[in-house]
Amino acid sequence: MHTYPSALMLGIAALALAAAGWWLTARELSPYQFSFAVLRDAAAYADAAPAHALSLEGNRVLLDTCARGMQGVSFLASPTALKTAVAHRCLDMAGETARLMPTYSYAHYVSAMALLALYRAEAAEEALLLSHQGARNEQWIAELRVALAEDNAELLGDYIGSVHRLDLAMLVQSRRGIRSIAHRYVASPDFRSRVTDVVETLPPDVQARFVQTVRSEANALLARR
Repeated sequence: MHTYPSALMLGIAALALAAAGWWLTARELSPYQFSFAVLRDAAAYADAAPAHALSLEGNRVLLDTCARGMQGVSFLASPTALKTAVAHRCLDMAGETARLMPTYSYAHYVSAMALLALYRAEAAEEALLLSHQGARNEQWIAELRVALAEDNAELLGDYIGSVHRLDLAMLVQSRRGIRSIAHRYVASPDFRSRVTDVVETLPPDVQARFVQTVRSEANALLARR
């Protein structure tokens, strides 16, 4: 004799499925809602941020929000206690994303940003190294790492003298990469000497292209001033 589920059981199952669908939808939308909230109020980082999203895109949105926030004027002008809370929250989010996706270089980069905001230079160097290992040949993330490392060069001595040089060597071999560092080359003598040391180890044709492109970019930058 066959038995069939009762209407009550079917109703309960339907409600459970609906609740699960609602939860999944809310969880996936939360990074976007968090992004808009945090850009209006830096304090929202400390209390409102979800630990992580369910998709790579959702996690990227959370990490983007942290990266933009920790570079923003509202963050830099905030009291130390708030900046510390924000950095810890972003470090938690980036760390959880990196735990789920160990080779996701952007998560390690955001971890490094938060660690530098907390003045944990040794841990930041390790995070930057992991970011490099996860994306040795991706120019966009190398550009981000170079900018972060140069902004914190006084804290990253060992990294500046090793892995940072590898990112520089990759960037100076492409027109986009050279453009990404041209402004800093013009403005920062310390950076100029570091990148020149790297360029001098490369083939002559790369050196010539670098000089020509930087000169052109430098003239354009100066003309806009």
